[in-house]
Amino acid sequence: MTIRLHRGHVFFRCRVGHVYSLTELVCGKEQVIEKRLWMVVYAFEELAALLRDCDRHGLAEGFDMEAWRRRASFAREQAARVRAIIDADRPLFVSSGEEQSADAQGISA
Repeated sequence: MTIRLHRGHVFFRCRVGHVYSLTELVCGKEQVIEKRLWMVVYAFEELAALLRDCDRHGLAEGFDMEAWRRRASFAREQAARVRAIIDADRPLFVSSGEEQSADAQGISA
């Protein structure tokens, strides 16, 4: 990523040539973080559901069932932890050309 200054404006150019303003770059990064965190939540929830369903239908033969159930429980706990991170996160929002945190804008979770 290279940084360019042109007529008082800052621009960022990636390796393939895409050009972004500071606002676009920050907002894009914030969106990527949220999207990836939600992917982690869904992955843990899906694992917990799979383990629960296999246990319920007797499909986990040959596994240590205590470890199986602990893993399902831990996956649910991890999903809840990541959800808490998402809920507590305060991404920057752009208003009138100025970057502000959600707290500075009076937005609460």
